[in-house]
Amino acid sequence: KKNLMSPASANSYLVPIKRFFVYLDKNDIYPNVASSIELEKVEKKHRKDPLDIDEARNLLQSIGGYYDDIAFAKSKVIDTASRDWMQLEKMWGECKCRDFAIGQLAIHTGLRLIEITRANIEDIRIQKVRIEEKRFKKHCLYIQGKGRTTKDEFVYLQEHVYNSIMDYLRIRYEGKKQILSDPLFTGAGKGSKGKRLNAQTTSKFFKKILRNSGIINAKDDNDKRLSFHSLRHTAATLALEMDVPLEKVRQMLRHANISTTEIYTNGMERKIDPAEFGINLGE
Repeated sequence: KKNLMSPASANSYLVPIKRFFVYLDKNDIYPNVASSIELEKVEKKHRKDPLDIDEARNLLQSIGGYYDDIAFAKSKVIDTASRDWMQLEKMWGECKCRDFAIGQLAIHTGLRLIEITRANIEDIRIQKVRIEEKRFKKHCLYIQGKGRTTKDEFVYLQEHVYNSIMDYLRIRYEGKKQILSDPLFTGAGKGSKGKRLNAQTTSKFFKKILRNSGIINAKDDNDKRLSFHSLRHTAATLALEMDVPLEKVRQMLRHANISTTEIYTNGMERKIDPAEFGINLGE
């Protein structure tokens, strides 16, 4: 290939090789010939940009606008009184509510896309929480976190986030019995209806929304710096900007080490009264 492999990509190949030879050596099968191979140095910074609060709102609004534009364009070529049109309209309505709920969930909880697509309806539960010395019962979503095999971690759902999920489920199960073991988010098209939502398809959709809403253009067309994972960084950044303690943000993101969460604060500090604008030669 013409382009050099990034350090992170190189490590993704090297780590399993090194672990494989550790296993062979430990079980007296073959000596660890990979012990001297050093991993590439990866700079401690996030490879995706967060959205600011206006961009986050714009993204959510653009989801609805995207499906409304599709319906308007199709109405020019399809008989809107036909059965086909009614089926398409129902599918678009379901998709619009689903993708809006996914966007809300990601921006307000910092969940990874794979964690969202792994969730089932039964993973929404009630959990007690204390807010300003008062105790409440709030909805939360239990998740299978990164590198986990069980759903033993959870994020709290703000009321409007929970309501957006319920709005989606009402449309999806209209006239049908809701099954708790079903995936929380499913496809709505002919070949995917009822099947667990595909993470890759969802990632591409949100990339399209980022372009359509003009957010990528606002970030100097740096396409690679913005993706669905940007919404996780958005949740962390917005929480810190609203003076949520660093440890609370770490708990929300479920980082094992708080130093990972501190990377967000490093970027924020540089944006407040930077030294460059304090240099004055009297120009």
